[in-house]
Amino acid sequence: MASSPDDDQDTPAEAEITVFPLIGFATHTLPNQGVMLTLELPVDSEAPDGARYYLHVGLRANGTRQLAASLLRAAEASEMGQAPTKTKS
Repeated sequence: MASSPDDDQDTPAEAEITVFPLIGFATHTLPNQGVMLTLELPVDSEAPDGARYYLHVGLRANGTRQLAASLLRAAEASEMGQAPTKTKS
């Protein structure tokens, strides 16, 4: 059977995931019920003590609550040893 160029590409379910350790985070309130979440990540996942990248995410208050609840559920499931899942909101 002939192969196509697409045969060598991973499907989203099979794609390799690179995990970057969370070095730090901060939250700030913004006008109009906004929240700024800043995540501090290493540029290179293999060198967490090297250069840093700051990811700024702006959220409304309700979105912040939803994210917090989702993170809490994921942490609880992880502590119980449940298999990883992907949850979209």
